[in-house]
Amino acid sequence: MNDLVAPTAREVQDEPDAVRSAILAAMRRISLHQPIRVSVGATTVRDLAVEAAVGRHHLYQSHPDLRDRFKALIEGEAGISYDEAMDRLTRVKKELAQSRELQQKTRDEVRRWKATTEVLQRAVNVLQEELRQEQLKNARLTRRVDVAGLPAPNPIVLLRPETPPA
Repeated sequence: MNDLVAPTAREVQDEPDAVRSAILAAMRRISLHQPIRVSVGATTVRDLAVEAAVGRHHLYQSHPDLRDRFKALIEGEAGISYDEAMDRLTRVKKELAQSRELQQKTRDEVRRWKATTEVLQRAVNVLQEELRQEQLKNARLTRRVDVAGLPAPNPIVLLRPETPPA
């Protein structure tokens, strides 16, 4: 464990929030291998909550910075100062906010594409109905020509978009 990020006695005393102060004091005791309520070598967030005599929700909801600080302290990752750790935390929170903003923009774009797709699908349906009507009209005219004994006109060849015109 690294004393660079372990809370100091002054930091514990100067903390106005009672829950936060209890967590800092517990973190200090654990880092000094002098816990009161848990065994020496406690390494989990649950152990920190028990040592501080607070519910775990305080570490997960109200004071996640202290939870992260404790994890960094335990993992030995904290060969850095507290200020550096807080800077990293701030950067990560900023990245998270940017990711959420990008996610929202992507959702909005997906909604716009879905709306465009629906409009185009309606247009295709209308065009298909118009084509069907024209084919019926063509069939009626062809029957009239047959009844009248006139030579039949050349059949209409439908061109598909993937088929180039002849």
